[in-house]
Amino acid sequence: MKKAIVIISNFLANQLHLLLIITASLVCQPATGQDSSYTSYLQKNGGTISIGGNNDLTLFDDAFYKNQVFLLSESHGYYKPHEVDFELFKQLNKKTGLRYYLAEIDFSQAYYLNKYLTTGDETFLKAIYQYWYNQQAQWGCKAGFEKWLKMYAYNKTLPASKKIIVLGLDEAQDLNMNVQLMNEILKKAGYKNGKDVQLDSLWIFATINLSADSARRPFIRYTRRLDTAMTQHAATFKKLLKENYFSFQYIIHNIASKKGREAKIFDNFNTYYNQYQLINEKFYGFWGRFHAMQDSINSAMPFAGLLKNSQLPLKNSIVSISVFCTESASMIPTAYLPPMAQQKGTIYSNSPMVNDESFVYQVKGIAIFKKLVPENAIGIFKLTGENSPYFKELNLLESTSGMDKTFEWKGNKSGATTDYFQYAIIVRNSGWAVPYGDNKVK
Repeated sequence: MKKAIVIISNFLANQLHLLLIITASLVCQPATGQDSSYTSYLQKNGGTISIGGNNDLTLFDDAFYKNQVFLLSESHGYYKPHEVDFELFKQLNKKTGLRYYLAEIDFSQAYYLNKYLTTGDETFLKAIYQYWYNQQAQWGCKAGFEKWLKMYAYNKTLPASKKIIVLGLDEAQDLNMNVQLMNEILKKAGYKNGKDVQLDSLWIFATINLSADSARRPFIRYTRRLDTAMTQHAATFKKLLKENYFSFQYIIHNIASKKGREAKIFDNFNTYYNQYQLINEKFYGFWGRFHAMQDSINSAMPFAGLLKNSQLPLKNSIVSISVFCTESASMIPTAYLPPMAQQKGTIYSNSPMVNDESFVYQVKGIAIFKKLVPENAIGIFKLTGENSPYFKELNLLESTSGMDKTFEWKGNKSGATTDYFQYAIIVRNSGWAVPYGDNKVK
């Protein structure tokens, strides 16, 4: 009897899941009254991206390449945007010599990622992706891992002046990796125990799993005391750490900081920019969509908006390119999905319910692109061309949701799409990013 009830329950759940998807497909049909001015404009200002092909990307003119900061963004969980990331970085590297990759990772992860790019030792790369996979983060995917394998192979072909340098701008993520690197820095600096009681204590945290809150909290308190000491007695710590002072202090300050995430990302960019005197360099990064928006979303200012509103010389040389995935499947942590949509026994589910034109949420004005981009293709569109309708409205920026208000985006009422991003990439029929691990609940 119990087995029969389970079978019936699973059947009903599957039927409900199917009903949701059918409903989604009906809800998300293109509006019959779609403004023809959008179609006409996009047909004149569109192109395609070929994965692994020879992309000239003629939509990118001289004015585009004169920018200093190029930010590609997506909603995480899809496979093809990682391929787009690699193609776009190659394009900018070849055209402009750009080599600084702004990553949505922390200082320590960037340090070991740079070691991988230099040595080819996959131990460094695997440690980063295993952490994300263990944390059920959407970065913990094979698409990202395979992309960096290609980045390494490409980097080997570059002259020294064009070699890739990853800058980790995000707040501290893997605390154990941060502790590991700080201990390496102390060893490199020739530090001997007994010179500073707080530095002496660092080794203790190397033996603890800092993913647990019970260990994380005392570690953060420790970093805040050390951060204060390093600020008040900078000369003393510079003498102890020598040329390694900047790296060590950067890590400690990021863990200790009480600022919000976007402010930390901006501060970290500013720190790199000044410390390494990068005023004449170009930068490229692949981020979650929110971070790359150049104006406020739901009254919150993203990283790109903070850059644009800063006093940095490059504040008017930022271009944002937003990737949208339709009719696609996303790699979603199973626990985040409603029961009828979960793939039981898995850490991540392969979900067709979550994309930019779905039951979960729909980006305003995205339906029109089905007429312009063939199935299984990747289209790219310039939104800032002559007579662009995107100068007037918030199409492709705002979104609605039938399930969760957190998926709803509202922009600045006095603004337009082009205030937020200047190019759109439309991916049709992307597969999920595929989990880095075996995806089985242990």
